[in-house]
Amino acid sequence: MAKKKTKKSVPELDMALEVSNIIDLKDIALIENRCKLFPVSRSDKGRYNYTVSATTDFAVEDENDILLTQVRMKFKANNAKDENLLLLEATYIAVYSLKTKKEFSSDHYTYFAKYCSVFHIWPYLREFVQRSIAGFGMPPLTLPVYKFGTKLPDEDSLVSKKQIEQKERTIEK
Repeated sequence: MAKKKTKKSVPELDMALEVSNIIDLKDIALIENRCKLFPVSRSDKGRYNYTVSATTDFAVEDENDILLTQVRMKFKANNAKDENLLLLEATYIAVYSLKTKKEFSSDHYTYFAKYCSVFHIWPYLREFVQRSIAGFGMPPLTLPVYKFGTKLPDEDSLVSKKQIEQKERTIEK
């Protein structure tokens, strides 16, 4: 009996690394940010948990041999009662030069943005979070080192704009 051949799929990280092998990082710029401290109890000084998420996008400029990735990152902290305490958002653009003309699928660029661009931007986010938290007078926090090959959850799982608007209306009353 003949063995049936199956086509092997290329894992996400392998696709990201294929793109990584033909690019050079040229620039990273913060293009937008937002900070929101919610009016909730801070009685548990220094006791809060947090999540970080990211949404990515990309564009290839063939005529200039440029790959642009946009990474929108959210940091959300909750107090011990699981109430929203702090929301930080930062959007970065990373500019890469393509060293060679090679055709990739959009999946390749999508996974490059999700794995590699997030990895490249992480130190900038760490500094943004640390500086912002200090500015709000909260206990210091240093985000851990980002482990390459991990993927952050999508930002849709975090606080919605509707929740923010409800909190803002509560403040106005």
